[in-house]
Amino acid sequence: MIPETELDLLNRIKNLLDTIDKTKVYKSKEIYQLYNEAFQKHETVSTCMSCLKRRTEALKKYYNDNKYKLVPVSEEDNKIEKFITNKLETSDAVILTTSDWKGEISDAVIIQKPE
Repeated sequence: MIPETELDLLNRIKNLLDTIDKTKVYKSKEIYQLYNEAFQKHETVSTCMSCLKRRTEALKKYYNDNKYKLVPVSEEDNKIEKFITNKLETSDAVILTTSDWKGEISDAVIIQKPE
C-alpha cells in the first residue's frame, strides 16, 4: 500500500505540471516546494528561469517514474501476490505460466526466493 502522503505528492505534482503545460506560467514557490518535498532537499526559491525549468523537468521525471503508484491494485492482483508470497515461504522458486486456448504454455516467469 502506498502512503497517502506519497499519493498526495504525486497528485500535486501532476496538477502543477498540467497547469504549467496549459498556462506556461512557472510558479517558483510551488515548484521549489514540490521539488524539495519529492527529492528531500532544502533548496531556496529562485526565479531563475532555467533553474525553474530544470526543477520542473526533474518533477516531470519523478512523476513519470512513480505514476504507476496512482493506479489502484485490484483484488485479483492482491490474491496473486498473496499466493506467490505463500508459495515462496515453502519453496525456493515459483514458476508462473500462461497458456493459449489449446493449453500449450506460451510464456513462463520464474520468481526466485530472495536470499
